[in-house]
Amino acid sequence: CVIGAKNSSSNGLHMEVRMTSDLGQNGLLVASGMALEIDAVAHQGTIDKRTVAVLSGGLDVIYPRQNTCLYKAF
Repeated sequence: CVIGAKNSSSNGLHMEVRMTSDLGQNGLLVASGMALEIDAVAHQGTIDKRTVAVLSGGLDVIYPRQNTCLYKAF
């Protein structure tokens, strides 16, 4: 499970992509909330591997709207 800050540094975001990509390559499932910043980057790092987004508003509610493209990639 990945939980992160909404005001992450560019270095933190880069490290998150590397970390979650490595986790996915090693067969681990990455789960996060598809929120802004670290959560979204966690999914981006594993979108072609194993990731699950926990959506608080239901499957038909994209929140935050800034992650619409990420939502559609699932």
